[in-house]
Amino acid sequence: MSPPGPDGGVDVLAHKDAFGFEKPKLLGANPIDANSIFVSTGGFTSHAVKVAKHNGVKTIDLAELVQFVLQWYEDLPVETKALLPLKKIYVPN
Repeated sequence: MSPPGPDGGVDVLAHKDAFGFEKPKLLGANPIDANSIFVSTGGFTSHAVKVAKHNGVKTIDLAELVQFVLQWYEDLPVETKALLPLKKIYVPN
């Protein structure tokens, strides 16, 4: 989290590397005519959702991410499936 600024604290500090050793990058704008998606497994504040909608940014939370993975899993490349090996099982009612 970064301290609130002129944008009301709606910003993201994102690192290029998984461990955060590199200097963070600030996502501060949605380019004109761009399609933007922001994924957060920790969810979003109501204010963040409001700002995202106002700026045409699609938000995806953990539940939606899981839903997308399950929906599109069969169509993923073999290399991608190898990173997330799932098996279908039958669960009787």
